[in-house]
Amino acid sequence: MEYDILLDDKVIPELTAIAAWYTSKSEAAAEKFETAFNWVLETLRTDIIDYSSFTENIKRAPVPDFPYFVYYSRNREILSVHIHAILHTKRGPDFLFQRLYE
Repeated sequence: MEYDILLDDKVIPELTAIAAWYTSKSEAAAEKFETAFNWVLETLRTDIIDYSSFTENIKRAPVPDFPYFVYYSRNREILSVHIHAILHTKRGPDFLFQRLYE
């Protein structure tokens, strides 16, 4: 069973900023990040793993080898995964709750 991936409007600017930062450091690092992020999306799309809960309705999946979490919710009724944010692991709880629930 496959799920549709739905991206929150703010996810694209977050990804663009992360990619730009890694590209400024190294093209190889940027490509590695893209591969890791796509792996997370594919894992969520195929429902192979359900990650730990962040709140009652939102879970967070780590991006392998990078200090980021993908915050998401899954709707099994309509077979969708909503990506709410991709944020650095060092972000504090106040920022996280403001970003996710604004």
